[in-house]
Amino acid sequence: MVKINKSDLYSSLSYINNNAKTIKNEALVGQIENGSMRLWQPGFIKVWDSIPVDESDSMFYTVPCDKFSKIVNGCTSSTINMSVKDRKLHVNFGKSRVRIPLVESVEDKIEDPPEVVSTLRVGPDFIDALSKGLNFLAKTENQPILTCFSVSPLSSGILRIVASDAMKMFMADVEYDDAQTFSPFLLPREPALLFTKVLSKAKEISIGITERDILVVSEEGSERIVSTPPYQGKYPDLSFLADAEPKVIFKVPKKDLQDMLNLVDVTSDMKEIQFALVEGTVAVYASKAQIETDLFLEGAEVGNDFKKMSFFTDSFRSCVSAVNGNDVVVSMVNDKARAYSVDNGDRTEPYTFVQAISG
Repeated sequence: MVKINKSDLYSSLSYINNNAKTIKNEALVGQIENGSMRLWQPGFIKVWDSIPVDESDSMFYTVPCDKFSKIVNGCTSSTINMSVKDRKLHVNFGKSRVRIPLVESVEDKIEDPPEVVSTLRVGPDFIDALSKGLNFLAKTENQPILTCFSVSPLSSGILRIVASDAMKMFMADVEYDDAQTFSPFLLPREPALLFTKVLSKAKEISIGITERDILVVSEEGSERIVSTPPYQGKYPDLSFLADAEPKVIFKVPKKDLQDMLNLVDVTSDMKEIQFALVEGTVAVYASKAQIETDLFLEGAEVGNDFKKMSFFTDSFRSCVSAVNGNDVVVSMVNDKARAYSVDNGDRTEPYTFVQAISG
């Protein structure tokens, strides 16, 4: 028999259920010994956690994680008693009892997290960059390498995070503890999404890399650990955009630009958006307009003359949304590639690039 705090257990199960995708519906493995309950879910992405328990006997069980979580959430007392009998996990609260059949499993113990050969320590701005960059990853496997973030050292104490779907690109240069060096790695969408969920409140994050390039990620001082297999491949070199000298086209309050995008959404099919310089003011057009409009970004400050520029609206909107601060600066960075930067004018913040359809 083991006595456990319901809130602690449900919090741990919720964390493990955020394990975004497994190859199959893996069972939750639980092991109680030495005053703690260790929990582990194997699969494509592996997740570990540990919580303290009272009055514990040694115990081992495997149950469906999602169903177990819902049962624990439905318990009406603050303390739960658990035991394993007759190949069932008995969950007792007050006078009530739920008996969950154990799942057949080849696991007879909890696997330890893999040993790492190097460790990268980052702050919460790493997770913030992943959150902002998710919309910039390719959504299909036609270009599998572009379904991943590229994480690489840029200079001493600075790493660069890149996401791109070939039409738009996100970059963030964030600080890390450079006491140890690390090799560039690729981070696929699913584990990146998981990290943004389970590490959203972390103050310091440890990213370990094993000899086989498996990533082992945890919050410093926490028992919560996630490991994800490596993704092999060579990420395209996009530094020529980051290193280019931007030629400012216009600067506009971010809210004004977002309001204009919302307005264009109402009046057109919103597939394509165009900007043009008309009598010193930035005019806004849309493809296949369904309602006649004459729209101008009257708060925009024009930096250089420009011809009409056209962008896929979803790509341009993602860039605007990722910009920090009150203003958005649109600049030409590569005329041949029709590449424009969309940022706040400060490269210490995350910055984005978008390819024009024309212009």
